[in-house]
Amino acid sequence: YRMRVDDDYAWGGGNLRGLYNVTAGGGGSVAQDFLLFCKLALRKALIPPNWDWAAFLVTAEDLLRYAFEKVDAQEKYGSENVFNVAMGGRSLRYTAEIVYGSSCMATEESCEAQELEDTIERSFNNERVFDEVGGVAAWRAVGLGPRERDGRQKGRGKASGKGSKGALTPCRFWQAGCCTKGEQCRFSHVGPKGQPPVCRYWQVGTCTKGASCQFRHSLDSN
Repeated sequence: YRMRVDDDYAWGGGNLRGLYNVTAGGGGSVAQDFLLFCKLALRKALIPPNWDWAAFLVTAEDLLRYAFEKVDAQEKYGSENVFNVAMGGRSLRYTAEIVYGSSCMATEESCEAQELEDTIERSFNNERVFDEVGGVAAWRAVGLGPRERDGRQKGRGKASGKGSKGALTPCRFWQAGCCTKGEQCRFSHVGPKGQPPVCRYWQVGTCTKGASCQFRHSLDSN
């Protein structure tokens, strides 16, 4: 995880996430970013059975405050090369590409990573978000979980459920062509002047949907 954070900055056009984003004053949350990594790794079946999340998080909390570059990996493990995998070796960079579903040099995250990141941002205070990664108590024990709310606060904060028709904020997943929520999405599925955005696949000549594509196959916005 830490090496991917550094790779995204060094090779991803200055993309700041986790510790780098917080240190630069860009906001965000190390805990939320690390939770995203853990949940994605679990989805990709990269977490061993009977994983001790509590012990893992104790170690993680101590390390997440420090950057970790490729040179650090080479010093610690003797080598770090994404091509090591082809020769039966290991590579932190390659593992991170499997977790995120994209290269650190990709122009955007995978749709799966984007949707899960959005879910975590909206639901970080929901204790059930942590169920599959050791439980909220283990995350709180090391200062990475949400604060406990008193009884007067419980039961508040329901989502508005307005749906795309009543929303003003554009849905970034729909704009990227990967929103799966349809009318249940709480963000807008409408582009400038009520039009959908231009199809990014049509722009490079690879869209196969033709007239059934939900995005514009024209640069004319009039």
